[in-house]
Amino acid sequence: MKKIQVIPLIILGILIILVALSPLLIKKKKIMFAPLPEIQKINNDCSNIEEVWNSIFTKPFDATVKILNEIENNTCKKFLAFKNENQESWILWGEVKILSDSQGNRYNTTYIDAVNGLLDETAINLFNTDTEINNTMLVGVLVGGYILNRSESIDKQTAYLNFSSKFQNLFPDLNEENITEYDLHYDLGVFPSSNFENGSAVAIFKNKSYIFFMYKESVELPSLICTPNWTQFNSSCQPDDTIKFWYEDLNSCNTSVGKPVNQTRDCDYDENGIIGNFTSFTDINLRLEIYIEDEPGEDVTEPLDDENTEVKFKEGNITIVEFDWDFDDEPLNMKNITIKKQSSSSDFGYLIVNGIEETKTIKVDRVISSNKVCIKDKYVNSISDISDDCNGTREYLLNCPGNLSRFECYISGNKFIVSGLRHSAVREFSPYTPPLPACIPKWNCTDWSSCVHNIKTRNCSNNCNNSIKIETQACSIACTPNWNCTAWMPEKCPKNETQTRSCIDLNNCRTDSGKPKETRSCEYKSSQWLIIIIVLVILIITAIILIFLLKKHPKPLPPAPPSLNAPTNRNAQRPFNINSIFFGFLLISLTT
Repeated sequence: MKKIQVIPLIILGILIILVALSPLLIKKKKIMFAPLPEIQKINNDCSNIEEVWNSIFTKPFDATVKILNEIENNTCKKFLAFKNENQESWILWGEVKILSDSQGNRYNTTYIDAVNGLLDETAINLFNTDTEINNTMLVGVLVGGYILNRSESIDKQTAYLNFSSKFQNLFPDLNEENITEYDLHYDLGVFPSSNFENGSAVAIFKNKSYIFFMYKESVELPSLICTPNWTQFNSSCQPDDTIKFWYEDLNSCNTSVGKPVNQTRDCDYDENGIIGNFTSFTDINLRLEIYIEDEPGEDVTEPLDDENTEVKFKEGNITIVEFDWDFDDEPLNMKNITIKKQSSSSDFGYLIVNGIEETKTIKVDRVISSNKVCIKDKYVNSISDISDDCNGTREYLLNCPGNLSRFECYISGNKFIVSGLRHSAVREFSPYTPPLPACIPKWNCTDWSSCVHNIKTRNCSNNCNNSIKIETQACSIACTPNWNCTAWMPEKCPKNETQTRSCIDLNNCRTDSGKPKETRSCEYKSSQWLIIIIVLVILIITAIILIFLLKKHPKPLPPAPPSLNAPTNRNAQRPFNINSIFFGFLLISLTT
């Protein structure tokens, strides 16, 4: 064994750490697994690495493939196969481990990683010169900057085609709908699984030129717990070309946990190479007959067991669908075949073929004399599954005549002849373009007229032909109330301190909108102070008069005392008593 250099040792040391992190390095979240593909299982002595290689890669195994392996306890513990051509490399790495889950159940788990990509010279030399297997050698190369960049980033369709050309048909049902796009790569056909479920995953990188396929198979080892051993049993093929399958637990665990569903499948009862009969297929808008090697199916009496037998579905003398079938490998199930053509009222030609999963050639009517077709390379239930612009998942726009990938098209008379199809639906392509009018009318209108009899009008003309139209619109004449109110009554505030008035609408709008108030509060004022003022004025005037009179009639001298003998004169004048008069007036004033 050659002495390993220092630089490869450093790289391989990094790889040991990266093996557990490889799912995270391949994409931003945990790699989920697709259904387990059918690949060759590794033998205990690692003797069939070539078969494993050929079951995964389309590149055949040859003498230039370098192989390393480690066998421990009669088990192929690890293996590595490497091939390089002009910097394009194929790497197959595998390992077998015994793992245990949280319940103590043990699993014999096989890991296989397969890579196709462009490596730089450092990585190529590492694989060519290394003499022992390191668990993380593969992942270290992938994440260590040894992968060359693509000339340009690829899209989903290119990613799918790249995977299909470099790897075997590992996932027969795989299509572009299963592609999940991430920042740096695409995942093909990913589905969730638990840590101990079987599965696989594929990552195709956008800018880095490599494809990474991961495979994991876990087989639970025997334990003391009763584990059902569900074993399949089946009836013999019945005259109606069906066979029944059911499952029984050979360990008699008395449980239905994990029991598969019973099934009824098709079979070839009389072993004539046909399931059903030559008329068991479904044709829609067609009157088809099947021909085997140009002989009508109804005339075929001998069992069909030849390889590459030509099969045609014809309408009259026109072959609508043709393909080769290996009757030696499996019978042709006529009950699964459906061929549908466009109806007579369709605006375009199309043909849908289901149930024939072989490369075939079909003819499609040219209803609108187009020179393009849209191919949908997947199961199609209805022609509406194909997008109008032919830009949907697994749709390919093909010029006629022309070719694209494995598809080819040419025109013969009023038919498209399209070949290279597997999952088949073809539609005559003519993108819809709405006609543009010579002139787009633009209407110019006058202002609305005043409202007359609840209608207002305006005139409109367009810029295309100067035509005039009259538009009308319902309207109503607005009525504005004109409120006229009387004066507040009574004029002076009464003792109840409320004044009233009446308001009427001179326009008779029959509404109370804006109507003024007809009652208001006021302050009642008593007249007592006015009386007091009047009395004071009278008193003042009376006082002035009295003063005047006093000045005009001065007070007389007191008379001499009368003589005792003098006679009394009763008529003599009494003196003027102004005080009596003043107080008299005052008394009168106060009592009023």
